[in-house]
Amino acid sequence: MLRLEKAEYTRMAQTGSSLMRLIQNHDLPILDLLVRESIQNSLDASKSRKLQSYVDVHFNQGEFETESLANNLEGIGEGLVNRFGRTSQHFISIRDYNTVGLTGPLHHGDVKQGNFGNLLKLVYEISKPQEQTGSGGSWGLGKTVYYRVGIGLVFFYSRVKTKTGYESRLAACLVENEKEPGALLGGNSDLERGIAWWGQAYANNGTIPITNENIINEILAIFKVKPYKEKETGTTIIIPFVDPDALLREATHFDEEQHRKYAWSEDISQYLNLAVQRWYAPRLLNRYFPTGAYLRVFINDIMITQDDIYPVFLIIQALFNRASYHGRDEIPKFFDVISTSNLDMKVIDINIQRTFQHGQRAGHVAVSKLANQDLGMLPPRNYWDPYTYIGEANESMESNSPIITYTRRPGMLVNYEISGTWVGQIPRTENDEYIIGIFVPNLDNKLNEDLGAIDLDEYLRQSEQADHKSWSDFAINSKRIGIIDRVSKQIPRKIADAYRPHKDEKMGTRNRGLGKALAEILLPPEGYGRQSSLPHKKISRSGSRARKNKTRIWIDSPTYKQGNVCYPFELSFSSTNKQAILEVIALLENGSIRANRWEKADEIGTKFPLAISNVEIQKIAGKRGRPRMLNEFKVMTGKYNSVVKDGIKATLLTTKEHEVPYGLLLTTEDLGLTVSGMLEIRNFDPMIRAGINLREQEGEI
Repeated sequence: MLRLEKAEYTRMAQTGSSLMRLIQNHDLPILDLLVRESIQNSLDASKSRKLQSYVDVHFNQGEFETESLANNLEGIGEGLVNRFGRTSQHFISIRDYNTVGLTGPLHHGDVKQGNFGNLLKLVYEISKPQEQTGSGGSWGLGKTVYYRVGIGLVFFYSRVKTKTGYESRLAACLVENEKEPGALLGGNSDLERGIAWWGQAYANNGTIPITNENIINEILAIFKVKPYKEKETGTTIIIPFVDPDALLREATHFDEEQHRKYAWSEDISQYLNLAVQRWYAPRLLNRYFPTGAYLRVFINDIMITQDDIYPVFLIIQALFNRASYHGRDEIPKFFDVISTSNLDMKVIDINIQRTFQHGQRAGHVAVSKLANQDLGMLPPRNYWDPYTYIGEANESMESNSPIITYTRRPGMLVNYEISGTWVGQIPRTENDEYIIGIFVPNLDNKLNEDLGAIDLDEYLRQSEQADHKSWSDFAINSKRIGIIDRVSKQIPRKIADAYRPHKDEKMGTRNRGLGKALAEILLPPEGYGRQSSLPHKKISRSGSRARKNKTRIWIDSPTYKQGNVCYPFELSFSSTNKQAILEVIALLENGSIRANRWEKADEIGTKFPLAISNVEIQKIAGKRGRPRMLNEFKVMTGKYNSVVKDGIKATLLTTKEHEVPYGLLLTTEDLGLTVSGMLEIRNFDPMIRAGINLREQEGEI
């Protein structure tokens, strides 16, 4: 049985409840934080800094018997059985290879010259960051995520090389809210801290990690985790009593219908796969990673291969490589490795004056304008849009926000920016195009002597917040130099200049969709209509830029019903208009086309492939009056195609040639009404996407 050591209450000491609040990141799911922190710890502990070397990280999940574990933990065994019964429970483990492991002294009494080592920092300390150049963070708080994945109990197992050979080490730590009823550490004392460790007995009722191989193997056998062997070194973190469903619910935030759309919403292994790609795209399987060992990741012992990587992350890696190697005399032949050599990728210098010792170069931003097919979004691949994979929501259905990300030496992407300073002046693109860029700093360029003479990578490391989610400028020697502020403002300006069209440029140089010739015939006038997004995009109300004297419409994220797409909408009549038409339009690669024009013999000449199958109007509200709820107000396709109720007349419009229901005409005598409802659309051609357009007059072109 492992011996218990409770943390004593001392002045200015952290408690379990306060420790859990130190890094309460509300932007990132716990699973994302786990992936970011654990991989960064493994990369920081890499045995080799040579190019072409690699670090392996394994994420595994499994089950164990509660009673078997409880029998090995002094002081809380009975509490675990009372809480979970004699049942099987889930665990997650993170295991790395080709790392140095949890090195350093076993006890604080052995610390010399302030060298705590990896073991004491990770298991027995908080706010003790890595000190080596180019390591992950400078706060030492990220490790608290381990205690948030399950019930706060974490096992740390490692094998290290010592002066006399190899040694295994195992310890456990519990961090819990000491104020909660039924806390495992028990006790009614106001001085209870809610923190404890387990290991082998040491002086003064303390503990140190177990080094006896036989005892360690018995603990590992509970989780069916294999011990390291021979000359293997590394670290394995085991987190028992996890709730996979709760972690997925917190990570995805999708409703029931959306859960069925995304495989990672119902499978924790697939979500971990996505999170690894999302945050470590620059280093994952990148043999040309320029500043150390590259990364290989295994999920349940199956390696993520290049074929498993989503197109958007392959492109981000290609952009990272181009920015990293830009200007070098010899560039590795990585351009063809990931099948992105045909893409137009621009590399732009980002310079800052009077800051660095060696020139003005702060780094490079590599950027590309990508079409749907570049991102694998067209049949037969049918990938989602890039916002889905990076975990951000595009705020407009009419255009696409640019995506800018940034990283430093460890290769973890700090954040994805789709609004704010980093994307500033970059023009939004059409629904079938995306601008994606990555900033890679000039890592070794040193700041001037009066600014501390630290290199830029160290400046950025110190600028990171505790969760590594952003960079923020700080003062050096009472001088606030604003490197990040200047870089983040310069990047969008230069990207905007790079993509600003020239007068002699011709639009539509690519042959897409039905072909350039057909597209030129079908394109509507510039600025025409309001188009919908892909089915899984969402527009916020703040996205509307319509003037006050115009009728306005908001289209919300769609739902899916028996193969049909259902678009919730809200329509606000202007103070002067009494009529509005909602019509379904076909979105092509180079524009859009309306239903009646589609069916004309000199145009497409076939039956319009998008049909309104049902319309519901749920609410009508006046300017000052109470909302009028209309639960039974429906306009069905068929012969009953017109309904009048409560001051609103709704008429279904059909095409002239084939009588396909394509639009809804709403008329009223009451000015300023707001109508909320839903359009249900049947799509007879999966190659065509539906859009929703608003017109204020029946004869409007």
